[in-house]
Amino acid sequence: GMDGNPDAIARGRQLFRTVGCTGCHNVDQGKFVPPFIVPMKTIFPGDRPVVLAQRQPPLNPVLNTAGNIFDDKMAVVNASLRGEERGIALPLLLDLARKPVFLHDNSVPTLDNLLSPSRGATAPHPFYLADASQRAGMVEFLRSLDTNSSGKATRTSVNPPAKTSGVFGWSGLFVLFTGVALLKLRSTFSHRVP
Repeated sequence: GMDGNPDAIARGRQLFRTVGCTGCHNVDQGKFVPPFIVPMKTIFPGDRPVVLAQRQPPLNPVLNTAGNIFDDKMAVVNASLRGEERGIALPLLLDLARKPVFLHDNSVPTLDNLLSPSRGATAPHPFYLADASQRAGMVEFLRSLDTNSSGKATRTSVNPPAKTSGVFGWSGLFVLFTGVALLKLRSTFSHRVP
């Protein structure tokens, strides 16, 4: 987390606890994150998926919302063998002070923008604070979070992760998982009866 205004952080922490954020997020980022999937309609009310590929139960159909990238990773997840509800896993809120963009699709440029009602009721993560001073406090709190914080501001040094390369880097893992999903899709289509 980053240093910030202690009073604003305290106000933001209190808001975080009282306006419903804890329904999906931990205040203490050092604690276990429950294995809960937030339904896509909750986290993205504008979700209007179309079936890209139908599969036999218990497998999910492969779905995607045309014209919006928020659910694009879900097309890959749905291509897996999960057979579970379409949604997003609960994220840890770590290192937000250094992130240049927000949400898993990088569609929101700032934390203030993420929490602003100007994004609209059908935007991904439609949980807003209309009051600008409340948003500012929440932003200070979110920027302060780290694994030692228990939801309180701490002074910590944040070092960037070491660069990795090859198949075990982030891009390598993405390519690997995408390849597996595509193979599963190919297998699904090759086993269909005409």
